[in-house]
Amino acid sequence: MSRVTVWKIKKRFQQNGELALRDHKPGKLPLPLSSKFYDLVISTWKRNKCGARKLHAILKKQGFSVSLRKISQVMVKEGFQKPCLKGRKPRKYKRYEWPIPDLMWHTDWHRIKASKRRGEWFISYIDDCSRKIMGYGVFKAATTKNSLLVLYRAIHANEAVPSLLNSDRGSQFIPSKSTRKEKPCPYSKRHSKI
Repeated sequence: MSRVTVWKIKKRFQQNGELALRDHKPGKLPLPLSSKFYDLVISTWKRNKCGARKLHAILKKQGFSVSLRKISQVMVKEGFQKPCLKGRKPRKYKRYEWPIPDLMWHTDWHRIKASKRRGEWFISYIDDCSRKIMGYGVFKAATTKNSLLVLYRAIHANEAVPSLLNSDRGSQFIPSKSTRKEKPCPYSKRHSKI
């Protein structure tokens, strides 16, 4: 423990007594609501009978700079509204990834901004399961040929063929409608020989 930490603890103890030394949840301690503010919110609610957002707008028009959170705290304590449990829960982050290696590879082109190679294009193929870079390349232009070249090199180097490729569906990976050559159906009347 550093000296600065000891001084801070001592200062807190001198200001707030034993209450300052108690363990609490990380983050700023909630400030107690003043009785004047508490009564103001209750009286405004009784006159208007509305939710916290409308009360916030009404009090703001009257010239009070009050936070919406403090208003909703008073309303929950008094039973005028139910507590929002959804807002209290921390978000659960989940990584979506395939359980098997070499099932899906991610790919995309990126323009280099560094001064040495400014204007050049970088492409990489990353395995979705292991997050391993399977192959990469730097080129003057982002083209379909260069995309395929790096893909074939990655397949050869890792001796693995992905079942799926995930890209941003750019023109380097998927042909546009104007460049697709549709073959005529040999059985249609228009193209059949008479």
